[in-house]
Amino acid sequence: MSEADLRREAEEKVDERIRKWEEAEPPLKELYGFAGFLTYGEITLPREKQVENYVRSHQPTPRLPLPDLRPLYDEPEDIPLHEDTQLE
Repeated sequence: MSEADLRREAEEKVDERIRKWEEAEPPLKELYGFAGFLTYGEITLPREKQVENYVRSHQPTPRLPLPDLRPLYDEPEDIPLHEDTQLE
C-alpha cells in the first residue's frame, strides 16, 4: 500500500470513527470513544493527530539484522554460554 493510499484510508477511518462518536448516545458514545484508542488515540484529539496516529500504527516496523558476534571470539569454547548449553 502506498503512503497516499494509507493516508486516504486513515482519513476515512478517522472520519467514520468521529461520526459514529458524535451520533452515538450514552453508553455507546463512551464505547466509540474508547474503541480504537491504541490506533487513533483519544477521540477528543484533533482529526489530523488521529490520522497521524493511524498512519504511524500501520507502518511496518523496520527490522535491523542481528550482528554476527562470532568474530569477537577466538575459539567456540570462548563464547559465554549457560552451563547446560553445548556447542556441537
